[in-house]
Amino acid sequence: MLESLHIYLLLVLGIAFVGGGLTVLGFVGHSLAAASIGAGAVVAAGLIAVFFALAAYRPTVEKESAGTDAMVADDNKLRELLRRS
Repeated sequence: MLESLHIYLLLVLGIAFVGGGLTVLGFVGHSLAAASIGAGAVVAAGLIAVFFALAAYRPTVEKESAGTDAMVADDNKLRELLRRS
């Protein structure tokens, strides 16, 4: 999990730095197109970061442990019934 977080962080930072660099070069060179592309890349990096943050925040339910606990409870009930009969 930690490795994928590092990959996402590097991806977002890479896009943001490239976009920031293009924006600065566009403003320095008086190129509206380069500044617009750079600003778009920075916005895209922000959206990617928000998406990954929301995807990572989504709570997950461990189905294996819930199923195992239910099976153990059923086994105990079955043993009790067999002992009584």
